[in-house]
Amino acid sequence: MNKFLICLDSDGTAIDSMTIKHVRCFGPIAVDIFNMNEYKDELLELWNNYNLYEKTRGINRFKGLKKFLEVAKSKNPSLDIAEYLNWCNSTSEFSNNSIKKAFDETKDEILGKALEWSILVNENIKKIPKEEIVAFDGVKETLELIKGKADIAIVSSANREAILDEWEREGLLHFVKETLDQTFGTKEMMLEKLAENYEKSNIIMLGDALFDMKAAKTAGVLFYPIIVNNESQSFEEFRNKILTKFLNNKYSGELENSYLTKFENALK
Repeated sequence: MNKFLICLDSDGTAIDSMTIKHVRCFGPIAVDIFNMNEYKDELLELWNNYNLYEKTRGINRFKGLKKFLEVAKSKNPSLDIAEYLNWCNSTSEFSNNSIKKAFDETKDEILGKALEWSILVNENIKKIPKEEIVAFDGVKETLELIKGKADIAIVSSANREAILDEWEREGLLHFVKETLDQTFGTKEMMLEKLAENYEKSNIIMLGDALFDMKAAKTAGVLFYPIIVNNESQSFEEFRNKILTKFLNNKYSGELENSYLTKFENALK
């Protein structure tokens, strides 16, 4: 085991799969399921901004749908989203199983449609051609440079099968020492688990969303941002400047804070 550990989120950080899933699946299917085609362009722009380019990037799908439905109701006041809002405000688990249980109890139309939407999204994501989901430029070069200097772990809220398939297909999995997925709980919990075997000052998390940064800070480890639409540049800078600083315990403090500020400013 190495003294240092470098953790990477998968979807939207190492693998260019986040944008295509939202643009092709999440937003368009929501428009169809909730019969909002009259306002399609406006709602799709809202969906993509909220889920990809604003500080809410990476938000749970059902929380993203909450925002979508609130705006949809402003367009169509007859849309009764009360039960959905009640579920969002009371549930401790934003998942298909949780919303199915709420629907079974209430038979609420919007809860039923939200479950249908989530299931259809999953089905359509599986239909995206595998050759269209690839690693960002610079990821493999970065992992090759890290190899031997630090251990590498995947820290992702995606399902394990998808993670392993994408990383193996891209020739990245052999670099990885540990893979932690949604079954391990929150990213904070994943990082805390990993920190059982490393000094926290020797752990850095690479992620593309503020939720990744907050998880790292909550767990007491370092964070380096992979900035949306500048992913390859982010990895290049990590290789050329930050890796050596991190391995010499010179990244924390002013330098890390400058990257955190840059990261927050890049999101609307």
